Amino acid sequence: MHLSTPSNAGLSIRDLTISFPGPSGRLAVVNRISLAVEPREILGLVGESGSGKSLTATAVLRLIDPPGAIEDGAIMLDGRDIVGLDERAIRALRGGEVAMIWQDPMASLNPVRRIGDQIGEAVRLHWRRIGQGRCTKAKVRAMVLKSLETVNIPEASSRIDAYPHQLSGGLQQRVMIAMALVCRPTLLIADEPTTALDVTIQAQILELVRSLRDESGMSVLLITHDLGTVAETADRAAVMYAGEIVEVAPSAELFKNPAHPYTFGLIASTPRRSTARGTLRPIFGSVPEPGVVPQGCRFNTRCPKVMDVCRTVSPHVSAVAPGHTVRCHLHG
Repeated sequence: MHLSTPSNAGLSIRDLTISFPGPSGRLAVVNRISLAVEPREILGLVGESGSGKSLTATAVLRLIDPPGAIEDGAIMLDGRDIVGLDERAIRALRGGEVAMIWQDPMASLNPVRRIGDQIGEAVRLHWRRIGQGRCTKAKVRAMVLKSLETVNIPEASSRIDAYPHQLSGGLQQRVMIAMALVCRPTLLIADEPTTALDVTIQAQILELVRSLRDESGMSVLLITHDLGTVAETADRAAVMYAGEIVEVAPSAELFKNPAHPYTFGLIASTPRRSTARGTLRPIFGSVPEPGVVPQGCRFNTRCPKVMDVCRTVSPHVSAVAPGHTVRCHLHG
């Protein structure tokens, strides 16, 4: 059994392993993970820093640089295996059918180019797929302007010629979303899209992602360490720990009935309005480095419910409810 669901998914990752060289051979930083994103679905991929979330997203875009490598597995998008595509085909895919919103807009936007020119570059690159007739400056500018208006940037007709430093952090992130959506992707990957934004702007960005999903019908892989973001935005959630997917469930089910001790720990350590002072329960320790992953269950050194079998045998995947799967000996 895989920790994923639907067979009709727009994105289907099967047994993906990503490795890097280590002192005694290659280390599996992402270890045989499987997950799927249905058409029109928002799937939240959640876990602590170092769990392998962003690396998984980078693999979907085939942007893992040597000496890192996709060692095994398949990444299927609408029936095509991305892993097997040549460089020309994957370049046509990036920014077109698959687009990504990166964590830090200031690190992603070119500070010396106007935002309209940066978005327009993607339009020109993918014109054959999204445009009609000959590609002209006027057509490109009109499409860029429409994308800025779609993400609710005020006075878009004047801001199209602005430089990134002339915009607030929230507007910069909206520009990144406009750049990602201008070529009408079927899959949007959002990697911590609300990092470093204040709470009000975070809510606006997440609501924008939801509404754009509803309007365009695209699938969304939302990567975050914030369970609140998952609860508010995602239809389903996949919990990742130390390079493995440990639990997958509909979001409401995950918060109501967490099955893996790690998921329970994440929820218990998240502050809520109803949380009394001093009652937060932290997860002690930290995510292990790839070279020192413990034998058996990777969470056994931090798990409050650890058993002897957890220290020697890697757990299999079990179904605990319809659409709810977990990798844990407690449910074996």
